[in-house]
Amino acid sequence: MCLSLQVPLVTADIAAQHPIPPNAFSILLAHVRPRSRGYLRMKSAAYDGPLDIQPNFLKEPADIDALVAGIDLGLDIASEPAFRSLIKSCVAPTRRRSREETAAFVRRACSTYHHPVGTCAMGSGREAVVDAELRLHGIEGLRVADASVMPTIPSANTNAPTVMIGEFASRQLLTVRW
Repeated sequence: MCLSLQVPLVTADIAAQHPIPPNAFSILLAHVRPRSRGYLRMKSAAYDGPLDIQPNFLKEPADIDALVAGIDLGLDIASEPAFRSLIKSCVAPTRRRSREETAAFVRRACSTYHHPVGTCAMGSGREAVVDAELRLHGIEGLRVADASVMPTIPSANTNAPTVMIGEFASRQLLTVRW
């Protein structure tokens, strides 16, 4: 997915390497179906204990391939007649590069899409944390109703699906007899 934003949206690392003009805009690339999978684990049994968080960004080569193709698409879009009068120069990347150079840029420039999900995935398998009614396996009377129950990342903003999960949970709670 490519988005055009009227703000210079870059990582701190890229901003440190490339001066960003105040009137810049971004063609933002969002990889909404990554194959890489991270994890979140508790390091102890204490409810407030330390966590082991490993997002594993770009672990799968297919994710790098998708982002490299996305950068090429963004550069293609930027070269269209509708953008020519708006663009004085490209900031990051400054020009079209080889596949290897673009992959290296991706590794430096990549950032989270800020839509993590799945740390308490719903299901019936060994890895599932909640059941189809959002009840936490092994603890009676506790439900989880947020984006953590999504087994996969939606191909869009997580807000609407999270609201729907909350609505479903509220209906479930209305049917509970205390």
